[in-house]
Parts: sequence; structure tokens; C-alpha cells
Amino acid sequence: AAAGGYPAAPSVVVGDISLLGPELRSAFALLQVLVQTISALALGYLCVRYGAIDVQRGDMQAIQFFIGRIALPLLVFRIVATSSIGSVDLGVVAACSLGKVAVYILTFGMTLCAYRSKDPFGRRILTSAVFGFFTTASNDLAIGFPVINAIYGDDMAVYLAANVLVFQTLIQPLAMVMFEIGHALSQGSERPSGDDLRDQRRTMVLKLARSIALNPIMLATTLGAVYSFCLSWTLVRDGANKMHLPEPIGGIIELWTSPFTMMFLFLNGTSLRSASIALWPAVLVLMKVVVCAYISYGLSHVFVNPDNPKAQALRDFTFFYGTIPAGGAP
Repeated sequence: AAAGGYPAAPSVVVGDISLLGPELRSAFALLQVLVQTISALALGYLCVRYGAIDVQRGDMQAIQFFIGRIALPLLVFRIVATSSIGSVDLGVVAACSLGKVAVYILTFGMTLCAYRSKDPFGRRILTSAVFGFFTTASNDLAIGFPVINAIYGDDMAVYLAANVLVFQTLIQPLAMVMFEIGHALSQGSERPSGDDLRDQRRTMVLKLARSIALNPIMLATTLGAVYSFCLSWTLVRDGANKMHLPEPIGGIIELWTSPFTMMFLFLNGTSLRSASIALWPAVLVLMKVVVCAYISYGLSHVFVNPDNPKAQALRDFTFFYGTIPAGGAP
């Protein structure tokens, strides 16, 4: 008891969220993630704004290589290798991916009909392909992973990796085809014909096949799946019932991937410009974070197995996944 006979006040540590309810803990964790994300983006922007970094001079090339060719593939490999692939509901992946495809088609058609309608047809196709690609290219791991982790924990990480794989192997190549078509049409009189046209098509197909086969994300996902099926007995379970890669591989991958989120967000921050509001950028953002979310959520009622005990949580995930904003590719 305290002096005077009154009971002592309980000791509460400021910043300890364990005393909050589950919903408040998730909300507080999400707020922390958003603040951290904004701070990393702001740091990159300020470094460019005040001349500490010159992107045009190539100051960020080493970071771009590390993120895109080393850290990101290793992060995907670790997620896939340590996840229970057999428990993945493919309906979730289908809902998220088809939601992106639907938004791409809507954005492409809307841009083709309404944006700079007096431009040459080939240029309009190319612009429509670029706008459509923007509305499907989610910043899945740098922003999506911490946000989804704050809401659901580690249970949904494998769905992020699966959606990255589908995007890299299906949606992105289709977008590249549209880029090539728009580029070919915009050449006008220089457009090839006959044997030259067939050779150009063959070259494009071979180029796309090679890019898919040698895509670092594709290779990382394949190797992670092989590890999960063939070497799952080597995984180590910790006290929180989470699976980890064995040492020293696990420690090396953890070290190499630990700066990924900060470096990726910092890299995106260096590409930011002064804020301004315009009609078409606002439309594209709404298509990405609002329309895509609702379409994916609607499709989840068709594809997600209703007998799954986590069916509603999986449907909610498709909505939150659709709200993940676009990000620059490393």
C-alpha cells in the first residue's frame, strides 16, 4: 500500500501495447508501420531535395541492384521456404490477381478513350499500357508486408509471395506485350512487314520467355517451393511456433534481407517530386487503392472456399491487399 493507506497505482510502461485489446493492438501496430513508412520515404525525398543525393548521377544504382537482384529474391525465397504451401487457399491468389487484371483492363480502356484522344493511336496504346501497369504494380513487400503483418501476423506472408509470383510471371509479361504493341504502332511508316514482322514477333516471344525463366522472383519462388517440399525437415521451430531456416543459411539470409524495407522505401522516396494534385494521377490512385480493393473483395466471395474456417479473414485480406499502393520497381 502507498503512504496514507491508499493502494499504489499500477506500474505502466509507456509504449507497452500488450495491455491493449487485440483490436487496439493491431490498430496501434498499423499506425507504427505507417509512421515508419512515411519517415523512410521522407528521408529519401529530403536527401534529393537538398542535394545530398543526385539520382541522375547514378548515386542509387548500387542500392537498386542490391534490392532488385539480391534482397528481394532472398526475401521471397525465405517466405516460401518457411511457409506451409499446402495450406494456401488458391482462391485468395485468384481473387487478388483477377482483381488486378480487371483494374488493368478498366484503366486501359478508360485511358484509351478519354486521355489525349487526339494523339496518334500507337501513342495512346502505349500510354494506356503504362497507366494500366501502374494500377497493378503493388508495392507488395516493402509496404504490403509490414502492413499485412501488423494486421494478421505472419499467417498471410505466403499469400503476398504468391501474388508477387503471379504478377511477375503472368501480369507483367502481358503488360510488356502491350508496351511492345504500342511501340510498334507508334513507329508508323517504319512498321516492319512480311518476314521482318515474323522475325520481330519471334524475337519478342523469345525475349519474354527468357525474361520469365530468368526472373529472380521466379527462380526464388521455385527454389523456395523445392526447399519447402524436399527439405522441410531442416526447418527450425522457435518458441512462438514460427518456422525458420537452419543456420548458417537462415542467419545469412536474415542479415542480407534485413535492410530491404528501409532501402526500398528510401529508394522510392528519392523518386518523389513536389506534391501536386491533378485529375489523371488522382484517378489512377483511386483505381489502384479503391477500385482494385473492392473488385478483389467481390471476387473473393466467388473463389475463396466458404468452408475454410478462416474464410472471412482471407476475404478481408484480399481487400487490404488491393489497397496496397503502387511502388517503383527496383
